Amino acid sequence: MSVNRVRAGLVLALTAVLVLAACSDEPVQELEPPAHNVPIEGTDRYRVVLTPKAAVRLDIQSLQVAETDLGPAVSSDALILDPDGRFWVYVIPEPLQYERVELVSVRDEGGQAYFDEGPTVGTDVVVVGVPELYGEETGVGK
Repeated sequence: MSVNRVRAGLVLALTAVLVLAACSDEPVQELEPPAHNVPIEGTDRYRVVLTPKAAVRLDIQSLQVAETDLGPAVSSDALILDPDGRFWVYVIPEPLQYERVELVSVRDEGGQAYFDEGPTVGTDVVVVGVPELYGEETGVGK
């Protein structure tokens, strides 16, 4: 048997497999995107909604806003500084949902960020995965 006949037979077999696969009645399974944004009414911001798998992959971790003698505080790891020089954190209003909230009058000392206005004491704030959430919300890096 010649090499050309073997090649022709393989091409014919591969073509048949592809044609039969294309004729399948099984629906194509669409993959759920790992994240999507929901507009926050009255703002130019979005609520980032992650799938459970995406939250695990990003290793999203949070801590609560603490009450201190210097006022409410969060870990400095929670801070995002936008191009306009404003500080933000991501709060968790519901599981797997993240909203950016501005901090006013921020003083960053010793790994803690103290602020006058922002989320209330006890609010969960993201400390790991912050840049990824910001990128998803704003499109930075896409």
